[in-house]
Amino acid sequence: MNNKLEIELFNKVQDLDDLGKDFSLEDSLLIVSGVDSVKKLKRCKKKIGKLHSLYKNYSGEGTDFERAKLLFKFLWKGKYDLYLEGNHPDDFNVRRLDRAVEKAILRKDNSIGNCVGLTNLGAILGLREGLKFCSLIFPDHVALSLRNKRKRINLDLTSEDEGFNFKYSNKDKKNMSEKRIEYLLPILIGEKSNSKAFFGDYKNSFKYAQKAFEITDDKDFFSLLGWLSLNTKNFVKSREYNEKSINFNKRDPIPYLNNSVALMKVEKYKKALKNINIGINIDPKDSVSYLYRADLHFRMSNYEKSLKDYQKALSIKDEEFGKGDLEFAKRRIKRIKRKLNRD
Repeated sequence: MNNKLEIELFNKVQDLDDLGKDFSLEDSLLIVSGVDSVKKLKRCKKKIGKLHSLYKNYSGEGTDFERAKLLFKFLWKGKYDLYLEGNHPDDFNVRRLDRAVEKAILRKDNSIGNCVGLTNLGAILGLREGLKFCSLIFPDHVALSLRNKRKRINLDLTSEDEGFNFKYSNKDKKNMSEKRIEYLLPILIGEKSNSKAFFGDYKNSFKYAQKAFEITDDKDFFSLLGWLSLNTKNFVKSREYNEKSINFNKRDPIPYLNNSVALMKVEKYKKALKNINIGINIDPKDSVSYLYRADLHFRMSNYEKSLKDYQKALSIKDEEFGKGDLEFAKRRIKRIKRKLNRD
């Protein structure tokens, strides 16, 4: 974190009740988006005011959920036009959107321009429109996507109906309505953590996830923090978070997998095997778990079991199964067969 304004915000906002004392919710969302000075903050808010005027001409009547969905389409279409030069039949002026929004918010980098930046904009416009939190964003948006790493959210890769997770709106409408509007801040800090991790910056990703957890005490973040600790090679801390996540939700396979990998890294193979077996029992269709268990069996010289797991992973080959995994599995299978033939 090198944004001095963001550091000041994080020092002064320790929980949701601190919002409104030194920093408003809107200011906080903009700072998390990348605005790094008071001067830029004022200029950005002024430009978003112009964007809000554009949206008022674009919007219509309806429920909060319908208006929020229209708001997201308004922003998505603007980004699509800006970057992909799409054409639409209405009179929406993309150049005015470009001028209305600070480049720090709609830039294509590892923190802004994907779901983070545009969701922040949507949240700010939604606040100005007086929309309820439950219609702006699903409260477990971050924890849900990061608990299951295969579903990282990037606006460039999602359809327009997924930006605010509308598929959950009816099922969880009652639960969402009980959440405070201030929950937008830790959720979007968590999204920034997600974005940093997506681009391999696990150290800063951990800092953002830790801050989001600090503000909300949301135990869903244990799984994320365990995974990030694993990627920063802090295996002891990873196990601590993974075990907390397991105690919080024993039906989530991810912390079992992460715990197994952390244990494997310090050569505690029997404990690692116990954890990954539980994870596979919960989710028997995850190819990555079979790859890790195959590697674990290989390290333990259980070659027949290792071969079986590699073959199982190859038979599944889900969206998590990358080209590198495929090549590695094929090489490892050949090596195992040579060992078995010699024996």
